[in-house]
Amino acid sequence: MRKMKNILITGFRSFGKYKANSTEQFLKSHSVLGDLYLHSFIFSASTFANDAEDFGFEVVKTARALKAVAIISLGMASDVKGLRIETRAINWSAGKYCLDFEKERKLNPLYPGWDTKEVNLKHWDIDFMFKNLTDLNIKFEKEMSDKAGTYCCNALMYRILTALGSASDIPYIFLHIPCSAEAVADLDDFAKDKDLITAETLQEILLVVSESIRIKD
Repeated sequence: MRKMKNILITGFRSFGKYKANSTEQFLKSHSVLGDLYLHSFIFSASTFANDAEDFGFEVVKTARALKAVAIISLGMASDVKGLRIETRAINWSAGKYCLDFEKERKLNPLYPGWDTKEVNLKHWDIDFMFKNLTDLNIKFEKEMSDKAGTYCCNALMYRILTALGSASDIPYIFLHIPCSAEAVADLDDFAKDKDLITAETLQEILLVVSESIRIKD
């Protein structure tokens, strides 16, 4: 019998025109992922709300206390084709969903505007991940993204990468996933050709991603 370990996953509440957020829906209803205990943070979809501002340090502190095998951040985006891996975050807040006071400002005043933080992909076996997603017939974008936007997903990603610092001792990755059917239930203008995700598919994705962690010797 395999020993259970901890993993920390972040998600967001609903925002804009969306009735729900597929990341929040999943995290509220799941506490175990294979042989992993799932611990979660669910943030407001904002860049400077009280439960979002500078919260990267709390995420990393909690992950270290749990001795988590990894931190996985989830974000919902309507244009994602199955799954998208984000590799870079920037020190800037802007975009159509931002409140007026959130627009055109740095996330962290200690760093230059448009400063970038990179995900350490050496912690992840991407080839293994993509092969297993293919075997499960789960769609994913083969070209990883270096533009996570300038809204809440980018903000949290930047703050977590800042908190991890150069040590980068905990594997971290940010995954953008499609909307759920519940999230777009009341949207008559939601394009019918856009991907939707189910809780079952998201669980399969997270299992594959968690199995792709490169454990240190």
